[in-house]
Amino acid sequence: MTDPTLILFAKQPVAGYAKKRLQTHCTAQCAADISLVMTELTVRKSVSAWDGPVQLYVSPDDRHPEIQRIVYEYQLKSRSQSAGNIGQKMDSAIQECLQNGNPAALMGCDIPDVRKEDLRRACSALREGQNTLGLSTDGGFYFIGLQKYQPGLFDDITWSTNTVAATLIQRAQSLGMEFHYILECLSDVDSWDDLVLASSRHQELEKFVMTQADRQHFEHM
Repeated sequence: MTDPTLILFAKQPVAGYAKKRLQTHCTAQCAADISLVMTELTVRKSVSAWDGPVQLYVSPDDRHPEIQRIVYEYQLKSRSQSAGNIGQKMDSAIQECLQNGNPAALMGCDIPDVRKEDLRRACSALREGQNTLGLSTDGGFYFIGLQKYQPGLFDDITWSTNTVAATLIQRAQSLGMEFHYILECLSDVDSWDDLVLASSRHQELEKFVMTQADRQHFEHM
């Protein structure tokens, strides 16, 4: 029986760098704080549910003090993401973690609705030799688990569009790969509307939405 590795992709919680699309409704620092909260929420959930190693890959590097605090507190291994676009970064991280011969999965840190039972089920599927894919509601994917490295899987994908998942699935089929869709289709948190919806289910995020609502109220008084 093999122990699949779970790779978590995160950004440094730096103002102006993390979660820039949230800045339509909040400051750059607030967006960075939200990013940090979601990263820690994802890490906490993952280490308690995933039956195997969990590693945190951070862009542009893993030297931020809050990232190092999380790494120490949850006893993780951390890495800096490679250069390139998101496809190249994922390709490099997955290839690195698959070198030990065990399966590897990758998930972003902006999917607060992912459940522990889903992670357990995905981990079991990887143990049983299945590739897994979790689709997101915007046409992308938030989770991918592979048995072995497939060169070219992430090449020439137009990222941040609603065709990402469809292109990936077509590419996988051309490489003779099959995915098992055992994960629920979920929404990631990119826009402020996404955050508002997620905050109704996660107290850790609710305070940011309430703070912004209070600020707007006083501005219009």
